[in-house]
Amino acid sequence: MQEKQTQGGTAHIVGSGSIATEIVHRLEAEGWTFVDEISPETELNALVFAQGLAESEVNASAATSFVATVEQLVDRFHEGHARVVALVGREVLGWPTSLEAAVQAGGIASAARSLALKLARRGITVNVVVANLDDLEPDDDAQGVLSDWPAPKPLTLRSITPRDVADAVQFFVDARSGYITGQQFYVCGGSSLVSSLSV
Repeated sequence: MQEKQTQGGTAHIVGSGSIATEIVHRLEAEGWTFVDEISPETELNALVFAQGLAESEVNASAATSFVATVEQLVDRFHEGHARVVALVGREVLGWPTSLEAAVQAGGIASAARSLALKLARRGITVNVVVANLDDLEPDDDAQGVLSDWPAPKPLTLRSITPRDVADAVQFFVDARSGYITGQQFYVCGGSSLVSSLSV
């Protein structure tokens, strides 16, 4: 007999910008409720960490903040059905025009895998959504290599939208995705195929 799955729950999001706003709208449409303040009585079903995106002003503490946030809230998670989703940009694959963002994206992605291992037995999944942000501003010291390293564009017929990213987050927080953890999901229109220098 198949276990009955419940949709929606209580969620908390860290970060701001158009993608974070769209995630809130998308999940609220599916019955999720977002809380800004976490009290000792709060039971969370999902944490979305969007500070790894450029539009949330990625800084040198983004990866550290991700780990600290999860560890701070871990006892508030509903064991057996809790989801952590971190968002990072395409820089997770490495790119010479955005070195600081690459450092933070890589740190968040690696931390997510470690947290997935640590929390799996508690029924808490941890996954990463990688979003291609075409409007990312390059580092000042990388201006001279822009002509040699053009930013990869989506291979599909349209650009990536905040709704596309929100749909990916919805997939990971869904009750039916409880068997998926420690993974990276690329919302890039195929641009990740040419983002890695190993390709």
